[in-house]
Amino acid sequence: MVRLSSPISSRLILAGSYAGIAGVTFYLVTILFFGIDIDLEEEAVNESLHGVFNYLELAILMLQALGPVFGMIVTAIPFFPFTFLYASWVCPSRITITSTEIRAKFFGAEKTWQMSELESVKFQHASDQEFIILKVSGKTLKAEIEHGNWGRIRDLLPIEIAVKAGT
Repeated sequence: MVRLSSPISSRLILAGSYAGIAGVTFYLVTILFFGIDIDLEEEAVNESLHGVFNYLELAILMLQALGPVFGMIVTAIPFFPFTFLYASWVCPSRITITSTEIRAKFFGAEKTWQMSELESVKFQHASDQEFIILKVSGKTLKAEIEHGNWGRIRDLLPIEIAVKAGT
């Protein structure tokens, strides 16, 4: 049995990309809805928003003052904690490989696959770290390999998969 930990960088990259998408979308919708030049009649908006206009106007003016690039970054930041929680729920935090099964512990649950469901294995090097990427029943699992675990992992994999992976 080999226990591997999933790198936090996987969760950070996923969370950052989702937060970026949400921030850009929010910025573009705000600009499309209110326009580039804010020229709203304060009385009409005050009636519908019940005094919230002053804060809304200040927020829109701030986004306009920052410009498109920094405006999108500023609108993406509030989404990051929520997207990180989602990424932690989607990406496994720990992967356990035995000779018969692969178990992945996610944010709230543990999922188990039989070794026969393993489709492919890839090994990847990034600077001084080594990673294993498992494709199991259409789901991709990525984990960091600690020094000295290559042989133990290779011994647990089915022979045909280990040969394809080039181990």
